[in-house]
Amino acid sequence: FFFVVLFSELNAGPEKPRRMSFQRFDGTTVLAKRRTIEQERTAKILDDKTRMMGISTKDLDQQVAEKARIRQWQKDEEDLHTNQLIQLDTHCCLIDSEIQNMRRQKAREIDEYRKGYQRPDQRREWELNDPRSLGRDAPTRIGDYDPRLGASSLQVFQGEDLTLLERKKIMAQQVRVWTQQQVDEKDVRKWGEYEDRKEWEDAEEDMNQKAHEMAKALATERRRIAEETALYNKSLSEQQKMQMHRDKFREQQANMAEIQQALDSDLLTESLAPTVNSNNPHRYKPDHMKGLLPSHRQQIQDEQEQQRQNNAERRRLEGKQDRTLDIQMAQQRRMAQILDRQQMRERRSESKKLQEDRRQQAYEAAERKNTLNKLYSNDVGEEFHARFGSSIR
Repeated sequence: FFFVVLFSELNAGPEKPRRMSFQRFDGTTVLAKRRTIEQERTAKILDDKTRMMGISTKDLDQQVAEKARIRQWQKDEEDLHTNQLIQLDTHCCLIDSEIQNMRRQKAREIDEYRKGYQRPDQRREWELNDPRSLGRDAPTRIGDYDPRLGASSLQVFQGEDLTLLERKKIMAQQVRVWTQQQVDEKDVRKWGEYEDRKEWEDAEEDMNQKAHEMAKALATERRRIAEETALYNKSLSEQQKMQMHRDKFREQQANMAEIQQALDSDLLTESLAPTVNSNNPHRYKPDHMKGLLPSHRQQIQDEQEQQRQNNAERRRLEGKQDRTLDIQMAQQRRMAQILDRQQMRERRSESKKLQEDRRQQAYEAAERKNTLNKLYSNDVGEEFHARFGSSIR
């Protein structure tokens, strides 16, 4: 509580300097000011929020408002970026829709052209695939004086067509008109395609020019990098060659030294001095050994036999000592068990005695406490607790 009060007074700011006045001293005014200051100080100290938090709520409110303003600014910025992305996406969707409409319009025009100028009956092989070819054949007779008719031929049939030639002329004229219309439409379409192709070629030429310039700059940069790399590789290759020559020269010198040492070695000169060990003259070196004499071999066999006998005697003595040690260890374990049991019995008796002493001490302490409670009584009532928080003094 003291530290909370001190922190609140420090946050209140430095005390203003008192001004000197030559007015007449008025004790009532001074006491009223002190009383007002005391009441304000008491209200500040007894305020739960100020006492628990220890800082000014005004500063906290300013911090909360500042954080809210920053969050609003961040939200506005994110909304701005989001709106820009939405506008860009909408523009892209419109462009894509326009492209799709152009493609559909082009496909529709192609279908209409095929329906108008590429019908099945306008093909070269239509005469062979026409299902109504028999109905379009020449009539049985052209007229009453048809040379194909004989004496026994019938003259009049239902559905005769004697105006075939005139109808063919009319059809040929109509075909010429249609052909001219197709030629005109084809010229118009070609001219439109030529204009579109011209615009496309101009745009493509500009793009190719830019691509050529970029490729030229890229090739120049690659050439420069290649030249620098070649110079570096050349210098590195020369260094490697010099290092290889030095390594080869050192290796040749080492090989010559090794050959000379091999020529001067005891193995090639067949010297007998190195075959005997310098520390033990009766021992031979394994890498220079040429064989043993029969006397040496017999001496070695005798020494091995003596070693076997000694080892057997040593093992017999060690077995005897081990059996003696085992008997002693068993006796020591039995004695240790007897001592452990005796110590456990003593500990149990001491523990029982200690428990009796503690029980007697607890009983005596309880008797003393009851006697003191009967002699002295000083209970804390509500009057004592009511004094807390009523004043700052």
